[in-house]
Amino acid sequence: MGKLKRNNSSGRTSGLSPVIINMLSGGSENFLHYLKELGLTKSKNLMVLSSGHRYYYDETDLRSVRTVLNLEKLNLIRHLDRFLNALVRILPPDSNFIGCFAESIDSTEKNGTDSGLSSGIVKRIRNLFFHAPERHMDKDKVSDLFENYGFRILDMKEINGITYFHSQNVKKNIADGCS
Repeated sequence: MGKLKRNNSSGRTSGLSPVIINMLSGGSENFLHYLKELGLTKSKNLMVLSSGHRYYYDETDLRSVRTVLNLEKLNLIRHLDRFLNALVRILPPDSNFIGCFAESIDSTEKNGTDSGLSSGIVKRIRNLFFHAPERHMDKDKVSDLFENYGFRILDMKEINGITYFHSQNVKKNIADGCS
């Protein structure tokens, strides 16, 4: 397994958790910038869900996690409703869920013209190579979706065309004795 080489002149990896350093080696620097702004780069109970690797975690593994960082854009998650429902049920109250999505701008809204045939072909080709068609999202839709599942959006910020969000689990777990 390759290691991230430390740049001694910038010291950009000093003081960071090993999970964050591993994330950097995967080319997720925009997430790093966002986590720095949130003050979560030194979080010890952080779990990174990578878009390139599929892991299965036991519910007990997630009970001690305080922050989940999802590297895959929400637009590409096939069963987003199931994913959010599972997270809100398993994660402890007040835990953080951080991720990103691409805001959708329809070509007809953007320039007033309908690209018609070429747009349809591009969508079909993209859907052929990816597991699920890309879901159309915007800040309002994501905020409403998260609120419906028991998360509160604390922050959203666009960086290089991708919107990053910080949310918190506000739903009380049944196991905690709340009714």
